Amino acid sequence: APHGTRSQQRSAELKVLYGGSLIGSTWPTATYFRYVIRLPQPLQQGQSHEFGITVTTPCGQPFNPRYAIQPLRRCDEFDVRIRFGAAARRRSVWRIAGLPRGMVDDFADPEALIYPDAVGDIHIQYRHLKLGLVYGARWSD
Repeated sequence: APHGTRSQQRSAELKVLYGGSLIGSTWPTATYFRYVIRLPQPLQQGQSHEFGITVTTPCGQPFNPRYAIQPLRRCDEFDVRIRFGAAARRRSVWRIAGLPRGMVDDFADPEALIYPDAVGDIHIQYRHLKLGLVYGARWSD
């Protein structure tokens, strides 16, 4: 690829910790990336499966200050852990719990504020996510 392509300018490393293997990734737009994870076997109707991933971006890379999913298939649980580091523990973080896509980028409801712990981590769990709505966290720069 020529020098300076979008994939060289921005990156996010996804690792599958358990429950599947990474088989592909695409960047449909400059700010949206999609990963494809193969499960160990096809799921039968009603069967559940759990997998874990980590996503890391290079230090200093511009990054939209949020991590969120918008499920398009059934998702019974979404467990989010974000490590900001101890230096950022006073950062404002907003819990995004089932919002329409258009509200996510500037969502700042004081009722949804959560704060990183003493080491700069947050942990949020969502259950029975509604299809098409957004779940995750947004934070201040």
